[in-house]
Amino acid sequence: MAYMVVHLAGNNEIEFPLDKLPILHSELNGIQDREAYVAVTHESEWCLSINPFGLLIWENNMNELEESWYQEEVSKDLVLDLWKLLSEGNIKEIQNQSWLKGDPIYGI
Repeated sequence: MAYMVVHLAGNNEIEFPLDKLPILHSELNGIQDREAYVAVTHESEWCLSINPFGLLIWENNMNELEESWYQEEVSKDLVLDLWKLLSEGNIKEIQNQSWLKGDPIYGI
C-alpha cells in the first residue's frame, strides 16, 4: 500500500518514513493560520489532515466536501496513531473512531 504526506509548504512526499511522522506534525508548531495543515493520504484517497489547533479532518479526496468528518482538539499521539493506521490501509479502524460529520473550516 502506498501513501504520501503533504507538508505545510504544500509539497508532497511518497512513502515518507513512518518514524518521521512526528516531524511532519511539528511543522505546525507556532503556526496561527486555521487553514494551514499537514496530512497523510492513502492510495485509496482517504486523507487525515490536521491543522495547528488540533482539528483533524477525515475525508476521501475523491468525494465532495460534504463527505468529511472531523474531531477537535486531537492530541499529537492520536494523530500519529491514526496516520500510521492510514499508511497501512486500515480504513475501517479509522472510520470506527468518534467522528463528527462535516468540515468546520469550510462551514460544511
